[in-house]
Amino acid sequence: MPHADRAVDWIVNDGDKDGDGFVEYQRLNDQGLINQGWKDSWDGINFADGTLAEPPIALCEVQAYVYVAYLSRAWLAYEAGDTALGEDLSVRRRLMRFRISAWTERSRADVISSAMISFGPTASARAIDRAMT
Repeated sequence: MPHADRAVDWIVNDGDKDGDGFVEYQRLNDQGLINQGWKDSWDGINFADGTLAEPPIALCEVQAYVYVAYLSRAWLAYEAGDTALGEDLSVRRRLMRFRISAWTERSRADVISSAMISFGPTASARAIDRAMT
């Protein structure tokens, strides 16, 4: 499964730049897009009081994709008899679920938030991604 393995490798080594367990983004120079997700407008990710979120930003839908990637690749590893890889990815998946649960418990939001800044305050968008509800 070289393509799936490269995808997981990217999540772990490139997507999670600060080692907090979340895939986040920030622009590489002052000319790049501030928001690089589905809400790429300059004011797409903000706090309830209107303050704009500062990068790095970890979009919640991306974390859901990461969770499913760990789950799916672990299943394939177990099916292929690679118990060590399956266990490693299962642990990563469980840690991701714990982080997401802790984050959502902290936010106490009435709607699904669109972003988080590391494990700090929760930012919300003016619109909700229907796929996430």
